[in-house]
Amino acid sequence: CCAVLSCVVLCCIGCVQLVVAGTRRKSVRQTMMSANSSRSHAILCLEVTSVGRDGASAEAESARRAKLFLVDLAGSERVKKSGVSGISLKEAQAVGKSLSALGSCICALTDNTSRHVPYRDSKLTRLLQESLGGNANTMMCCHVSPAEANLDETLSTMRYGNRASKITNKP
Repeated sequence: CCAVLSCVVLCCIGCVQLVVAGTRRKSVRQTMMSANSSRSHAILCLEVTSVGRDGASAEAESARRAKLFLVDLAGSERVKKSGVSGISLKEAQAVGKSLSALGSCICALTDNTSRHVPYRDSKLTRLLQESLGGNANTMMCCHVSPAEANLDETLSTMRYGNRASKITNKP
């Protein structure tokens, strides 16, 4: 399921309230690997318009615009280790599929010989297209487990982050 909500906020407090509201809507379930396992991705896109001191409107050419995407990707836990079934299994499969599509985009963006980036392969990659390509600066924080039992997932996550760190965009 993909729920999109668009709101206009005029101050920092409004942004914080929007983040809190989005966090409440995020799907989380307990698995054998985590008490609070994310079962969905969350994306917050802040579109900031700065209006000059001359009082020009937001539509004026003197207005400066920027977008900031804050993305919380659900983890890709191994089904056997997480012990999920039913709805949770379907959610895990959808998460895995979208992370795989994102990985394909990241590989295409870091491969100097690739001419096509498959952004259309998932809703996630379509939403993140501006963040991954063009003149964007992209940063990824990887959250990993210190437990030895989760070494495979930790290494996979670190490889994913390492590939993403090699994305270079044109200013």
